[in-house]
Amino acid sequence: MTSLHSAWTVFIVGFCGGFLGDILGLYELRQTDPANLPKYIRSKFYWGMNILMASLGGGLALLYGFKDVNALLVVNIGASAPLIIKALATNAPRIQPPKVN
Repeated sequence: MTSLHSAWTVFIVGFCGGFLGDILGLYELRQTDPANLPKYIRSKFYWGMNILMASLGGGLALLYGFKDVNALLVVNIGASAPLIIKALATNAPRIQPPKVN
């Protein structure tokens, strides 16, 4: 297995892993008539969120360390980052506003 040895390479591989799900989704649309493609594909918001989530995937991979890290593990961390972040967000307790008399 390939090991990664620097923070930069861990981030880039995690970033690419973060894009994996979206790339596979786009790959499934490859035979779709361009006139019938979903409108979100041309959206700046869609691509901005993809870049943000992929960046979070790279950042999350960095939290696991960057000395002799297995490249496949880093790709998996990057790809699962949206799920990890969603799970953290849904498990956070809701803050109730204070009651004012």
